[in-house]
Amino acid sequence: MAAVIVLAAGCSSAASHAPAPSASPAHVTSARFDGVGLTFSYPSDWQAATWNDDISLNSWMIVALSTTAQQDPCDSSLTIGGTRMKLICEQPVLQLPPGRMLVTWTEHGFRNWHKPVMTTSVSGRPASETHAMESWCKQLGGTETITVVIPRSLVNNWYQMDACLRGPGLTGAEAQITAMLGSVRIAHGW
Repeated sequence: MAAVIVLAAGCSSAASHAPAPSASPAHVTSARFDGVGLTFSYPSDWQAATWNDDISLNSWMIVALSTTAQQDPCDSSLTIGGTRMKLICEQPVLQLPPGRMLVTWTEHGFRNWHKPVMTTSVSGRPASETHAMESWCKQLGGTETITVVIPRSLVNNWYQMDACLRGPGLTGAEAQITAMLGSVRIAHGW
């Protein structure tokens, strides 16, 4: 069974994430993620990683982005019917160095899921954004957690972005997360 992601509790933001400006400063280049109905841009100095083994019956990691090295988040496996499944999954970064961050995008589906209070919008869809100082991120050395939940078209399913930020430089890191969220596009039907 994959590790359960705990939603961060804290104060919410009512800001909407508008599309990122089309012109960006010359020193900032961007990369693009496109998969499972989700497209967004992020700074090209972030490292993107995907693993096919961080899957449970109800959730799976789509992509992890970090400004530091990552490792496979799952380390124990079991083979059922010829399919190898990971049993223990944690975060792809065990400790964040100062000024670094980890961002994960996951997909979830739970019967009878109760949507959180929608406080913002992402890709024109109602979404929930929370910021917390005390959360799962603290065990990585993080200072702040940003969690965004975006309901999908399929009932009881959602995308979730979790960002663990470690100071110094929180204002700049928050601006990068805001720009990434502003660039999100979700395909019709997802």
